[in-house]
Amino acid sequence: MKIEVQVGQAKQAQCHVLPCKIHSNGPANVSDYFKPHVLPAESKESQVHTAYFRGRKLLAIPHQVPENYTGYVLREGHVQAVDLDDEDAPTRALRTTESFNTITVWGHNSVPDPEKDPWVCGTTDWLSVAHLIHGPIESTESETSGNGTNSSTDNGSADTNGTNGINSSNGN
Repeated sequence: MKIEVQVGQAKQAQCHVLPCKIHSNGPANVSDYFKPHVLPAESKESQVHTAYFRGRKLLAIPHQVPENYTGYVLREGHVQAVDLDDEDAPTRALRTTESFNTITVWGHNSVPDPEKDPWVCGTTDWLSVAHLIHGPIESTESETSGNGTNSSTDNGSADTNGTNGINSSNGN
């Protein structure tokens, strides 16, 4: 399946992660019912937000999306996308509806620990993994010191030590 993302004009939104399950994925009048307040604090970095959801007290500190990144809310698009390589392959078209620059992760009666909370850690961990997956491939010392031979495979990609791109420490 191919996914095509159309990035267009997106209005600014707030991203909140609540410690509960809501059995709905549709639009909701969140601003009418969920009204966070900033508690007085000594510094701007430690501003704690508080809110109540279904009678339960929630606390949070907003986390900035890292520099050079933007969060997007995606929706199924109405554009018929075509995959020219495979006529039978289904294609999903997604379009941006909103963007955000902060993620507010809420906890019951306490602020989630940024070192232990799975949402906060997961966001930063994913950025590290995404960089490794999608970033440029850096050569290792053994590849640049002449220990391996580089040859070209049929698809034009480099083949290191005859392993089709998989490095082996035992020379096989």
